[in-house]
Amino acid sequence: MQVNVEDTSYDWSPMVVVDSAGTAWVFWMGIDASQGDFEIMYSRWRGEGWTPEERVHPDNVQKDAWHMACIGEDGIPWVVWERYRGGTSPYCDVLTTHWAGAGWCEPETLYAAGIEGQGYEMGCVDTTSVWAVVGAFVNRHPGYDLDLFFRNRVDGVWSSLEHIDHPEVQDGYPDIAVSGLGVPWVVWEAMDHVDTLHCVYRDEGTWRESPLSIRGGGPKICFSSGEGPWIVYFDTTSNICAGFWDGAGWSISGSIPLPPADPSEWDYGLMVSGSVEGGPVVAWARADHDNVYKGDVYVSRWSDCWWTGEEMVTEPDSELAATDEWPDVGVGTGGRVWVVWERSRGPSGSDYDIWARYSDDFLSEPWVKGFSARVEGERVVVEWSCRGQVRFNVYRADAGGCGEPDAEGERELVYTVEPLVDVESFVDSTVELGRRYRYWLEVESPFGELCEEAGPVLVRPCEGGVRVGFIGVRPNPSGVGFMLGYYAGARREAEFEVLDLSGRLVRRIECSGGEGEVLWDGRDERGKEVRPGVYFARFLAGGCARGGVQKLVVLR
Repeated sequence: MQVNVEDTSYDWSPMVVVDSAGTAWVFWMGIDASQGDFEIMYSRWRGEGWTPEERVHPDNVQKDAWHMACIGEDGIPWVVWERYRGGTSPYCDVLTTHWAGAGWCEPETLYAAGIEGQGYEMGCVDTTSVWAVVGAFVNRHPGYDLDLFFRNRVDGVWSSLEHIDHPEVQDGYPDIAVSGLGVPWVVWEAMDHVDTLHCVYRDEGTWRESPLSIRGGGPKICFSSGEGPWIVYFDTTSNICAGFWDGAGWSISGSIPLPPADPSEWDYGLMVSGSVEGGPVVAWARADHDNVYKGDVYVSRWSDCWWTGEEMVTEPDSELAATDEWPDVGVGTGGRVWVVWERSRGPSGSDYDIWARYSDDFLSEPWVKGFSARVEGERVVVEWSCRGQVRFNVYRADAGGCGEPDAEGERELVYTVEPLVDVESFVDSTVELGRRYRYWLEVESPFGELCEEAGPVLVRPCEGGVRVGFIGVRPNPSGVGFMLGYYAGARREAEFEVLDLSGRLVRRIECSGGEGEVLWDGRDERGKEVRPGVYFARFLAGGCARGGVQKLVVLR
């Protein structure tokens, strides 16, 4: 759905935050129709539609651009952006404001007289405690160096700028996240021709390093489920990777989505958001070098043990050329996942709009969305639907012979080789015709951790292994009734007839299904108990007797 419904101008760089009531706030950079310059616009989801777009700070004549946003536990959104001084001045100021219930507060200055592209981010606990990291160019001989500075707003007062990175290295692309205990963590990329990632956190007024020892770019950080921070980043081969801080070090999970199958495609625009009851959700865009009009947005989430397979959020436009790019993702306390992105239409990108979608069950979707087994000749084909870089184990248990009572056989692996990878089916050619089997599927992470189990499903490789007819009877003799076993194969009409010693029909019992057991309770067609003695049972399939006649001894 389109967010900026009534807009006809260029709109870029959407961001989304979700408050404690589940309301999504979307911010973007748009052109002011009256002034012709860029402004920071916003709209809110009201359950059935978006509010009309408005400017965050309406009373200005300067260009406002390149915003970031955060939201605290109190549900109040904050926005930070660059304001250009205009005229001949090459400088811009970094400003911030927050929602005051009926409108936006007067902007506050985070950093004055900066240069475009310096980089900044903001993390919120609530209105009483806000943290910001700002990149600023510092004049060092023989040129300028991009350094990172930190400020904290407590009870309405901003602290002084505080240097947090290594002055001898140019640093950029910072991101910040605040833990549930109010501890800020900052991650960034060192522009040292090696692309080393760095991370620090605040400990009792002192910045301490959390060594990453990772090369990559575009890092993002978030907290999820009250645990340690997560980072996502592009490695040196442009694959999306992730890591988790366990209190002693970083555990790196490796690539989240599989690299694009088409070598002309590439991923970019990486964003991440934590969730209250689950793992983080990652969103990114995928473009095609050979087709500039092709582009879509994808998401993946951490699901207890590993990352789920990539899922396309956007829908390819078959009628108009459309490129979906530069996404952002936000998760509400109720588990609703919002994804916003920028869509350009037309062969020349004549207009850019802001689009959004949400899902209420994305965080709780099972790993295995389909699991079945079927008989093909003398083998069983097990199939499932499960996306992601995970592994599969197929288990089998004997369920007894066709027409026999149900059995609970011991569960065992169908094979002894390494778990299955990158497949959604398995062929079991070791089945014995005439027996039934149950199958289970285990999903495990690349490190062997169990993610989910599906099953059991029951299959009956009976055709050709068991002759159609009377299978058996139990107990015999009996004073309470008899279980009559049968196998009818594909024949739909099947029944048992119970006869007395003279051959007179005593009871007719219909069968349902291709194989199983039916009960004769020792009564005749009128429901009266038969006298003790000898009776006979025969099985008919398609009107023909199959499998002979078996003697039944009735006791009283």
